[in-house]
Amino acid sequence: MFLRDLIHLHESMSDTIDAIPTDTKSEPLINWNKRRRMAISVWQILQHQKHHYTLAEDRTVMHVLTSELDRAADIKVDEFYERSEALRRSETSSSSSK
Repeated sequence: MFLRDLIHLHESMSDTIDAIPTDTKSEPLINWNKRRRMAISVWQILQHQKHHYTLAEDRTVMHVLTSELDRAADIKVDEFYERSEALRRSETSSSSSK
């Protein structure tokens, strides 16, 4: 939910707002309303992370993660994009068939 809020704020609100025209050169102003809302969302996320989790290292999980990351590092960016597009197309076609 919080990530969705941050993405929505980032995409729906402009980073800057137009300055009030004056005789001097006017530059865009920082959109402090957007920054305030993003700060509130980040603060809410941090409130849920105040308690630390002590997890024991699991060698099997570490091996799987390391091998998958190594494998992913060998894949070209275009392949990830093609996979992403294929997934998007399949999700779009399955949602439109409902």
